[in-house]
Amino acid sequence: MFYVWIFLFLMPLYLQNVRNDTPFQAGIIMLFAMTPVALFSSLVAKFYGKVGPRTPIILGFLSFLLSITLQFFFEPTSSLTLTCAGCLFFGIGTVLVWGPSTTAAISALPKDLAAVASGGFSTVQEIGGTVGLTIIGTIFRMGHPQFMVGFRYGLWALTPILVIGLLAALPLSKRKKK
Repeated sequence: MFYVWIFLFLMPLYLQNVRNDTPFQAGIIMLFAMTPVALFSSLVAKFYGKVGPRTPIILGFLSFLLSITLQFFFEPTSSLTLTCAGCLFFGIGTVLVWGPSTTAAISALPKDLAAVASGGFSTVQEIGGTVGLTIIGTIFRMGHPQFMVGFRYGLWALTPILVIGLLAALPLSKRKKK
């Protein structure tokens, strides 16, 4: 959520204030970020059922890192292909991390504590998003008055957070427990 909130906050600003896309155009481009979640959630759930949480979460963090790598190349005149690809890899990362991490967190506790696990996990996610938006938003604004310089400072600060998430996924079980 740390990255999700930042992306959903800064990307429309980049699209409308730097690329000068209309709100409609920005919304169409942002569909590349959300369409994978809508289209592939059930496939990721089946994949999770076969391989457990580790593989989809690792692939998701790698997709997030690819999205950030592409965003480092964003400029006011960036091609639509580059911009949409950055959004698409964000969306793929989201669908690969969100569902499997939620399922893994909730299933880690006995069934009679599922509601507590769900509430606790949702709280941690929201806190992560809030903290992420606060920290990266502050770095973004302190970085430089020019949007793209602050944007890149935020990406540099966000990259190690995603690497930590990737490393944290490594000890997860390779297979779903029966």
